[in-house]
Amino acid sequence: VQLILSDLSSNVPGLQYLLRPEYAPYLNTAGTVLLGWMVVCWLLNLLWTFLAPLAISVLGIIIICPETARWVLGQLGPSAELFIENIISKFQSFVP
Repeated sequence: VQLILSDLSSNVPGLQYLLRPEYAPYLNTAGTVLLGWMVVCWLLNLLWTFLAPLAISVLGIIIICPETARWVLGQLGPSAELFIENIISKFQSFVP
């Protein structure tokens, strides 16, 4: 890494103050953080790409045919149905 940094600083004089060999560990850490951030963003983008159509379809089914949503909640059990009803009632109490 130090060889690359010294080569860069000799070829681009404006970078010689930034690309000092003593800054190599910091630049290595910054590069690792940026690479990790890119991977996390790419994975979140894939997740959003595949789950967004599913979520929109489920919302469409709930809006168009609420009986189907009630049937699905009934299949999940009484606790799931009560949980969703509590969430809906809390949401309706906040919205005038």
